[in-house]
Amino acid sequence: MKKEGRVGKKTIRIVEIKEEFIELAKLLKFENLVASGGEAKGAITEGIVRVNGIVETHKSKKIYSGDIVDYKNEKIRIHFSETSTHDEINPSPLVKPDHS
Repeated sequence: MKKEGRVGKKTIRIVEIKEEFIELAKLLKFENLVASGGEAKGAITEGIVRVNGIVETHKSKKIYSGDIVDYKNEKIRIHFSETSTHDEINPSPLVKPDHS
């Protein structure tokens, strides 16, 4: 489930995850902020991704509920959701909306 809110003057997108954490590179890929995992890893190692306002260069950095990821003028806040109706059919750690 994705929502939008405001933080200061910037819009922030809320992304729900169904696991305790998600790796930073996977988050960028799953949220289509990059075209590939390689692009995600490159962006992170180049130092253009921030987590909670701090430049993050570790590709496998664990992102937890409440963390804010900032990349190319996109801000994402992670929210942990204990329940998902998609657990069996969607192995992704992200909660995807039901389109049925």
